[in-house]
Amino acid sequence: MPDQLAVHGGVPHTGPIGYADAMDDIALSLAVLLAIALIGGAVWQWRRSGPDRNVWLMLVLAAVVLANVAIWVIPDRNGVAPVDHAAAGPG
Repeated sequence: MPDQLAVHGGVPHTGPIGYADAMDDIALSLAVLLAIALIGGAVWQWRRSGPDRNVWLMLVLAAVVLANVAIWVIPDRNGVAPVDHAAAGPG
């Protein structure tokens, strides 16, 4: 893939486009899917055996995962999210 100018989340950068951006998108998507699965599993476990320790641990883990996703995608004062800084590369 040739070098070209790309704008990812408002941050222009040059270089091969696709791999870093796709990896960021895939990682964040998998994290959200994991949180959904954890919440679903906690609800299923709660209905099956009541609110035991595993239910609460799954809910806490889902909250931690969602907090990490929020940290990466919520923009700063300049309107640029950390995931966009990471995708832009060093500098």
